[in-house]
Amino acid sequence: MLFSESVGVELRKERELNKFTLEEVGNKINKTHKMVQLYETGKVKRMNLEVIKDMCRVYGITVGELVKRAENEA
Repeated sequence: MLFSESVGVELRKERELNKFTLEEVGNKINKTHKMVQLYETGKVKRMNLEVIKDMCRVYGITVGELVKRAENEA
């Protein structure tokens, strides 16, 4: 599994744990639900750190925590 896919898996887990929809997260970070979905599937061409930071803020975790979990997934 690619690292971007592992990050996406963890982002999705966090969204579901927090009971947010794709649209709710998109609204909170000023992105479309489609963009959130692209991050969760690892299909975004280049992951933007600012978007990841915003998503982590919404989920109440740090980027470091996200990366550590993603490394364990990969």
